[in-house]
Amino acid sequence: MIGIVPYSKDLSHPADRRRLKILLKSLNKDYEIADINKTYDFVFLSEKADLTSWIHYDLSPVMFDLCDAYLFQNKYSFRNIFHGLFGYFVDSYSSPYIFHTNFLKKCCKKFNTIICSSDFQRDLILDYNKNVFDITDTFEIDNITNIPKKNKKNIHIFWEGLGVSSLNLKNLIKIFKKNKSKFDITLVVCSDKYFYNYFNKFLKIYIVNWLQSTGIKFIFYQWSLKNLIKSSSICDFAVIPLNLDNPIIKYKNFNKLLLMWRLGLVTITSASPSYKRLMDKAGFQLYCNNENDWINKIEHLIGLSTNDKQSYIDKSKKVIKDCYSNDIIKKKWLESYNSL
Repeated sequence: MIGIVPYSKDLSHPADRRRLKILLKSLNKDYEIADINKTYDFVFLSEKADLTSWIHYDLSPVMFDLCDAYLFQNKYSFRNIFHGLFGYFVDSYSSPYIFHTNFLKKCCKKFNTIICSSDFQRDLILDYNKNVFDITDTFEIDNITNIPKKNKKNIHIFWEGLGVSSLNLKNLIKIFKKNKSKFDITLVVCSDKYFYNYFNKFLKIYIVNWLQSTGIKFIFYQWSLKNLIKSSSICDFAVIPLNLDNPIIKYKNFNKLLLMWRLGLVTITSASPSYKRLMDKAGFQLYCNNENDWINKIEHLIGLSTNDKQSYIDKSKKVIKDCYSNDIIKKKWLESYNSL
């Protein structure tokens, strides 16, 4: 029996679907929501777990999936200092603590196996635990053939993600508005209907209302696998803007870019370390360091021929096949299990 502490009890959360469920399916063993007083073959902890309790657990081996780049937080940032205190007061943690990064380092030292989602994270975690594996997400879709659109006057640009991540669109939307004489753009968004901006409990924001307040043209699809495929199919290319001033966001993994490539979309991104490394591997550089980069890259894709767009798509699909196929990722999960 495997004990699990997932993001969602029904494993519907994206991190559960794309990470934990792959491990469970590969092992083909019974599992249950973990009881901290019980012994298991091993315990799987997501970042949703009450780590202030589980750090004292010694009955079974523990695998901890630290898939977000929290270790890169600025030490003296408000979030890093007070995250554990705020989490305690809203009942996310059973004990308070200060300095999130320091506490996560203790967890990395304590638990048997650490899973992360990028080689940048792995290199940092190796200072605290040598048994660490960087594993990218798997996705519920196979590679989709999205036929490149012929040049047309109105350009549909795709963005997908969790509701809270839609805030990363702010600066890009400003660029769209400043350059509306150059670009006739409709932003196609596939996301949650709403999100909470703080601790997933406070300041509820409805995405459609927020997009309407920006004054841009947009089409909104509430996230589902069916809508993901449908909404992406009407788009010319995709974008992944990030706030690179935030180190947690800057050092995010490249899972989102892999998903866009699987959907058959040429994609422009912010120049995060992970996105740069993945695109360099594919042999092109559609990443942006500043506003002028975004304008130039958008103009470049709008002006591309169908054959040139297909060339980008073919290169990205080759990287997925050679390095990030679902079979390759499943093998990594089994290696991590065997390391316990």
